[in-house]
Amino acid sequence: MRYSNSLSIKTDQNTKMLCCNSCDKRISPADESWKKKAVLLEAPMRELEGPYTTGENVLLRSFSCPQCGM
Repeated sequence: MRYSNSLSIKTDQNTKMLCCNSCDKRISPADESWKKKAVLLEAPMRELEGPYTTGENVLLRSFSCPQCGM
């Protein structure tokens, strides 16, 4: 069952797991926060290209699979 663009819910030994859609890595149980097990990347918005109007300390956060980076 699709959870998001990058995650699916799969059953493993009667436990629902969130898995990466790219590499099938089991990231966390579906009833826990998968973000604690993901790789966190942060970038200040002021350093990104584009017409952004944000505060000085605004960060763009992205979470990736710890195995494949997707």
